[in-house]
Amino acid sequence: MRLKSIKLAGFKSFVDPTTVPFPNNLTAIVGPNGCGKSNVIDAVRWVMGESSARYLRGESMADVIFNGSTTRKPVGQASIELIFDNQDGTLAGEYGRYAEIAVRRQVSREGKSDYYLNGSKCRRKDITDIFLGTGLGPRSYAIIEQGMISRLIEARPEELRNYIEEAAGISRYKERRKETETRLANTRDNLSRLNDIREELARQLAHLQKQADAAEKYRRFKAEERETKAQLFVWRWQAMQGEQQSLEAGIQQRAEALADALQQQQGVEDDLSRARQREEQGHQAVLAAQNELHGARNAVASAEQQIRYQSQRREQMQIQIQSLQQRCLQSGDERSHDEAELDAVLAELEVLQPAMEEMQASHEEAMFRLENGESALQRLQSTLETAQREVAAAGSRVQVGQGRILSLEQGLMRAQEKRARLSQELGQFATDDLLLDVAAQQEELAALDQGLQETQLQLEQLGEDMTRETRRQQDIARSLHVAKTEQQQVQGRLSALSALQQAALGRDNRELNEWLASRGLTEAPRLGEVIRVSAGRESVVERVLGDALSALVVDDLAGINLDGAPHVMLIEKGAGGSGAVDAESLAVFLAESAGVDWLGGVRMADSLAAALTARHQLADGESLVTPEGYWLGRHWLRVFAAKTEDSIITRQQAIEGLQQRLAELEVEISGLQQQQQENAASLQTGEEQRGMLQKQLSRELQERGAQQSRLAGLQARLTQTQLQAQRVREELAELDEQCQLDAESLAESRLTHQEDLEAWQEAQVREAANQEERERLRDQVQQLRQHLQEARAASHRLALELQGHQTREKALRQNLQRTDQHLTQLRSQTRDLEAEFSHLEEPLAELALQLEDLLQNRVAAEEKVQSAETALQEAGRAYREMEQARHRLFSSIEPLRQELETFRLNWQNVASRQEYLMEQIRELGVEPEEIISTLPGDIEENAWQARLEQLALRITRLGAINLAAIEEYQQQAERKGFLDAQSADLEEAVEKLENAIKHIDRETRTLFMDTYNQVNAGLQHLFPKVFGGGEATLNLVGDDTLNSGVTIMARPPGKKNSTIHLLSGGEKALTALSLVFAIFQLNPAPFCLLDEVDAPLDDANVGRFCRLVEEMAQKVQFIYITHNKIAMAMAQQLMGVTMHEPGVSRLVAVDVEQAAALAAA
Repeated sequence: MRLKSIKLAGFKSFVDPTTVPFPNNLTAIVGPNGCGKSNVIDAVRWVMGESSARYLRGESMADVIFNGSTTRKPVGQASIELIFDNQDGTLAGEYGRYAEIAVRRQVSREGKSDYYLNGSKCRRKDITDIFLGTGLGPRSYAIIEQGMISRLIEARPEELRNYIEEAAGISRYKERRKETETRLANTRDNLSRLNDIREELARQLAHLQKQADAAEKYRRFKAEERETKAQLFVWRWQAMQGEQQSLEAGIQQRAEALADALQQQQGVEDDLSRARQREEQGHQAVLAAQNELHGARNAVASAEQQIRYQSQRREQMQIQIQSLQQRCLQSGDERSHDEAELDAVLAELEVLQPAMEEMQASHEEAMFRLENGESALQRLQSTLETAQREVAAAGSRVQVGQGRILSLEQGLMRAQEKRARLSQELGQFATDDLLLDVAAQQEELAALDQGLQETQLQLEQLGEDMTRETRRQQDIARSLHVAKTEQQQVQGRLSALSALQQAALGRDNRELNEWLASRGLTEAPRLGEVIRVSAGRESVVERVLGDALSALVVDDLAGINLDGAPHVMLIEKGAGGSGAVDAESLAVFLAESAGVDWLGGVRMADSLAAALTARHQLADGESLVTPEGYWLGRHWLRVFAAKTEDSIITRQQAIEGLQQRLAELEVEISGLQQQQQENAASLQTGEEQRGMLQKQLSRELQERGAQQSRLAGLQARLTQTQLQAQRVREELAELDEQCQLDAESLAESRLTHQEDLEAWQEAQVREAANQEERERLRDQVQQLRQHLQEARAASHRLALELQGHQTREKALRQNLQRTDQHLTQLRSQTRDLEAEFSHLEEPLAELALQLEDLLQNRVAAEEKVQSAETALQEAGRAYREMEQARHRLFSSIEPLRQELETFRLNWQNVASRQEYLMEQIRELGVEPEEIISTLPGDIEENAWQARLEQLALRITRLGAINLAAIEEYQQQAERKGFLDAQSADLEEAVEKLENAIKHIDRETRTLFMDTYNQVNAGLQHLFPKVFGGGEATLNLVGDDTLNSGVTIMARPPGKKNSTIHLLSGGEKALTALSLVFAIFQLNPAPFCLLDEVDAPLDDANVGRFCRLVEEMAQKVQFIYITHNKIAMAMAQQLMGVTMHEPGVSRLVAVDVEQAAALAAA
């Protein structure tokens, strides 16, 4: 593959559409400095996908678009197209079959960049993909610029290593290693955070396990309570079975009596059914007789219709026979006419065929004469074209000569004008004013620096204040978090205690709640909620009051409707509140009696012994209670089980304490939130001030940047002015030399132009003679063509006439054949119809006999219908009599049915009560069948009730229960397991990432050393060629091949070993070029671009450089920019880039071989 040409339009200085052809393997681009030579290299780099403006010697991608000049306006877009010759199939993939590949890129000032591949729009990735493996790319070693040589010369060991790594493609491994190290660090951070979470979660699990154990006991006790209730309810349910069985016996007796009556009714129904069936059979018999009569009538009508059809058929056949006989006569006449016409056509054909043969012979003779004339005309035309080409070539040389003379004359005139303009321009350069402006701008810049420093100090002070406010905000947030956490804990504790208190006070009794709702007492408090007891006496008072603590406190007992009331205790508010309280009674310990007046008869005793002694002095209705839990009267003693501290009264006090704490926390949280808002407002104000200062700082920085830009601009103008003055002086010297050369070229061109003019006139004379002879031959050939055309027309007419007679002959023969077939067919049809007509007489007689039999059958069917209708009337009378008997029996059954329904209603009442018990059982989540098998034989309802009270006491002793602890413990345990698995995965990931880094390091070492050895071998091979001897090697600096630097040791002929930095400038450049070409040979591209790489070389070294390039050009196409004449002489094609028009580059191409041939001629 090779680069065939480049098409430029609007790209940098190439504003006009320009095509740069590369027909040879060595093409030199030459021209003065600043004329746009390097823009050709930039064009190749840009169209191959370069996205950085820095590599295109610009600040933005829009800089590649022609930006205008003194005489031209800027253009809107730039376009570059590379044409590749791919006849050798270097490119693979779907474009490998194309002999020519066109890659184009265009960009507009709006920033839109488009790529095209063989005229089809594509992506940048498609362009880079198509060159994969070819060594081509925007930053490949196929594009070698002078800057690369300079960078290699001045490179430190670690920088030189980067070139080897870039050639080896190690950058992607470095990127992968960097990403892997980042992922490894992130994974280790995640593992550390995960371990902290796991430790905290382990502590939470230990606390949750205790709560879960208590919740599990609570669930077990509640399950036992539900089981005991279920057994009690099932026992009651079974007790109702006797009554239900008695009712079922009465139902059975009445059901049997009703069944006997219904059986009799069934007999009557059966007789009625048989009567209905006989009546139905009568209907069917009548219907069958009617159907038979209808069939007989249809048969008679059918026979009569067939007789009429046979008569009509005989008449139609007579008409058809007559028609066929007439058609036979007509076909015979047509056949005679066709035979006569066929004889006439055959006679005409015998005359036309000989005439046709004579006409064909005449046509062939005319064709032969025309071909001879056209051959002679063609030979003369070839001679004339040769003469015309000679005239055109001579004319072209004349025009070129005229153009060259005109160009040289204009060039001389422009050079003289430019010399005058440059002389005038040189006198206008002055730097004193610019020096004064630079000094003033420097003073303004110093003042801006001072203001900028003050603003930065203010911003730093405000930043410190904001840091303090932020810390204070964080402290408030922590305090608020602590308060909210305690609030949630208090709320949870309060909810749990409230739920236990509601259950202990019976607020979960659905039946009682429904009754209270119907009486408007839903909000009535329980005694346990309103009673107040002195400290230390709660358990004693609660033991005495017992279930009365769940009693409802109401305003007035008399105003309550007690109809349908369930088991409930009511206490009137304020009852017993008046009168003196016995100092020894239990009522003295009530801070608020809430209407409990019977505690006045209960006295406190210090111990059981004291109570036993004093019980004999008790009056009626009085009793003693001890702190140990003994309650006794004169003749009775009751022992209370041990009470936990979470009794109803104690729990109520705890609930009120939690409510108070919750209110305090709400006040505290509100205050903290207020502080947080105030502090946030302060932070917001600080942020606004910092934003203002930052804007001010940004403005000052912008002003400083603008001032620096102005100062840099003035300094650049000063430098540019000095450089322009020097450039103008150099240009004046070059113009003087160029004017002398152009004058010599002008004189030589005028002499050559006169010789070309004389040769052109002689060629025109020869061309005129050939044209006259060509016109004569053209007239002769035209006459032959006309004669041939007339012969063809006559032959065509005769052929058409002959073909028409042959077609007519064929048609007549076909008509005769069809007529014979038609006559045969008509005669056959006539014979068939005559035979069928003779056989129609016999069926008419048979049909008349069948008609008489069918008429007799119809009379018999009418008699059968009359008999069936008489039998049907008799069956209907019997059915009506049976219907009356059934109605009488139905009237006697109805009283029996009503009596049975009464017994069933009674049974349903008992069943409803059982169903109510069943609902209570099912509310407990069990089925009766499951409980019956576990019921003991000697059940006592009171013992079962006492057992339920004991279970309730155990549940109360458990205290506050977090029922969600079990599920929460399971969830946290699952989370702990998940986190443990994640920790194991992260540890495994750390190990994998560490192994991956080791693997990348191994691959990097291997790839680097392979590339290093190949480049080193290439350098050792190329260096002696370039220097004509000596040696050069690459050396590693350091033991670690991953990070060791690279140095170049070079020994030109006659010198000792030394680093590249100790060589002369030319030797440095040649050594660097050897290294670049060694790197290039690792993956040689189809072509190589060199941008003034021979600039630092003297003529001897340029010669060595040229020999190396010529050797490599046997396989690689080279396009190079040079100012050196030796390098120019090496080129097979010279491309001159000029800038006669300021800011606009133009191309002048010279084929060196063709120029040498013209010079030799």
